[in-house]
Amino acid sequence: MLGVQLFERAADRAVERGAAFIEATVSADNKAIIMVLKMVAKRYAAEVDTRVLFPGDLFPGEHHDEVLYRIGPLAPRAD
Repeated sequence: MLGVQLFERAADRAVERGAAFIEATVSADNKAIIMVLKMVAKRYAAEVDTRVLFPGDLFPGEHHDEVLYRIGPLAPRAD
């Protein structure tokens, strides 16, 4: 899956530079990206912590909450 591969490459580079966590904000209704983030976390055997970063009512019109996904701690993957 291309989305997973893109996130893994970015995470691999971050780990090489000493990062222990990666973060992304996702609209609560974006099920595809949420699935990708969970798959990446699983491949790293990492925890996924979530919290609402921006409530939907901060945006004009109808908008879902923007949720922060924090994945980690990360270690180099053993494919």
